[in-house]
Amino acid sequence: MDEPARGESVERAPVSRLSGDQLKRLAALGSEYPAPAGEVLFLAGAPSYDFFVVLDGTAEIIDRLGQLEERLVASYGHAEFLGEIGMLTGERSRFAGVMKSPGRVLRVPLEQIRTIVAQDSDLSELILRTFLVRRANLLRRGAGITLIGSRYDERCRVLLHSFSLSRTAVEWLDLEDRPEAEVLLRRFKVSLTDLPV
Repeated sequence: MDEPARGESVERAPVSRLSGDQLKRLAALGSEYPAPAGEVLFLAGAPSYDFFVVLDGTAEIIDRLGQLEERLVASYGHAEFLGEIGMLTGERSRFAGVMKSPGRVLRVPLEQIRTIVAQDSDLSELILRTFLVRRANLLRRGAGITLIGSRYDERCRVLLHSFSLSRTAVEWLDLEDRPEAEVLLRRFKVSLTDLPV
């Protein structure tokens, strides 16, 4: 996995590290374990996933894990946590979380995180603020879902409107001005009559 080749703008700011006290409160609700390099913490498309805090090592958020178009979305180190607002709203995971280097992680069940968000104002503020910033970054970058279709196709416009209303991060490849759209359609043998996809 080449560093810059997988994504031009990797999320690095703002860094939201948990304090020692916050880590202790979370540790009381989860379990710590060693994680080797390459361990998949959660996969894209998972209906739900737990909250992971990196205690040692580095974890990465990867778009299209294992595919030719694989790209690095974000990288997290000591006392940083993975995830974004979709995990609290019941959305499927958009990306995979993978350990880049060996280390230790704290895994807190999602239900415990929902309880914390409802009851612990200090942790809730940090988690929600971080999640909202991450979602805004995804929307700005168009990371996540890729939609291929024509600007003249009513179905495509309806989908784009729906994604906008639900604040879903989407990259739109318009057939009229994005040549890579046709390349992808040929590669996956998708007919123009099947659009939008």
